[in-house]
Amino acid sequence: MDKEKSEMLNSDLLLELYMNFSEFHINNDFLIFESKFSTIYEKKKPPINYLDDKLIKVFSEIKATHIDIVKMRILEEKTLQEIGNKFSITRERVRQIEEQSIKKMNFYAKDLIIDTLAFLLKNSIIYIDELPIKNTELKLLYCGLLSYPKSKTRIIFDKDLMILVESRELTYQGIISKIEYAYQETNKSLLNNKEDLVDYLQSMFPKSSNIEQVISILTKKDMLRELNNGQYFFHYLYKSKKPMIEFIFSHYPNGIHLYKQIDYIKSKLDYYFPNEFDESDKKRGIFTSVGSSENIFL
Repeated sequence: MDKEKSEMLNSDLLLELYMNFSEFHINNDFLIFESKFSTIYEKKKPPINYLDDKLIKVFSEIKATHIDIVKMRILEEKTLQEIGNKFSITRERVRQIEEQSIKKMNFYAKDLIIDTLAFLLKNSIIYIDELPIKNTELKLLYCGLLSYPKSKTRIIFDKDLMILVESRELTYQGIISKIEYAYQETNKSLLNNKEDLVDYLQSMFPKSSNIEQVISILTKKDMLRELNNGQYFFHYLYKSKKPMIEFIFSHYPNGIHLYKQIDYIKSKLDYYFPNEFDESDKKRGIFTSVGSSENIFL
């Protein structure tokens, strides 16, 4: 029985149903128990067990002023000196409070941390919106606690993407670096279909057990676009107009007539790089870029 099912069977009634039916499915908001006679019994899913109360209990074990110091360090990224000035204590005392509080939090929250680690090892990426914590400050503090160096969990909280990851290469900066490095090596930015895209990304991110999550991140940050013909394009790799023009011309190794086919070239630019060229000076921009390029031969 997988974890999701076992968590749902947390009452005697549901457990009894599970034991007496041959199949158990999860369908939207319902648990479906199916017998060998194809009789179906539906039971509303139990509510999600939020962790807010558990976290509040964890943090209640720490002095309120010490929690404030940890919040300032983790959430506000204040320096030891800034916090020391606020509380009229030394930088060293702030450091001691911080370290002691983090150790205590790790101890009292160890069961939650272990569960999060186990889920992360299976999924590679956790969007913090998926964490069953309602209170935003509690959620951010928990994520900060998980990723804090003194916690030694090796979990990384990426604030750019608001995700938890177990590998630095799956952070926003890590993903960008990997793709840009691969582009420099292969000059590959256009993938013919979803299957090619998945294979390409899997070769770059072997530690990710779910490449769909990487694709979702790339799409949300507008680093990757799905084109009308089903292709996928890393358009962001082209930082200026000249490489954009070169990209268009690279599709025509036998040449393309610049003057006779200027309108066609413009339409291709609009397709791959919408809104990058102003209509008023698009033609001039094309001629200028072509003239200054070392990779286009006329």
